[in-house]
Amino acid sequence: MDGLKMEKWRTSFEMGVSGLKASYDSLLLHKRFEETFILKTDETSHTFNLELDPELPAEVQDRLEKLLIETEPEDSI
Repeated sequence: MDGLKMEKWRTSFEMGVSGLKASYDSLLLHKRFEETFILKTDETSHTFNLELDPELPAEVQDRLEKLLIETEPEDSI
């Protein structure tokens, strides 16, 4: 995947994350939402991977993983 598509993907993911933040904040957990996950670039496959805090509620983990998949741009030939 080229750099332009990667940047588009990151931007779409971050916009979606802002929508999840309110749900997370309503749980009144001790960590800030931004501290519960890291979006890492896989240089080999030119994709993103999520590193999630193990204390993050399963529902939020699922929503973040689903968001990452849904915001991935199609790789046209």
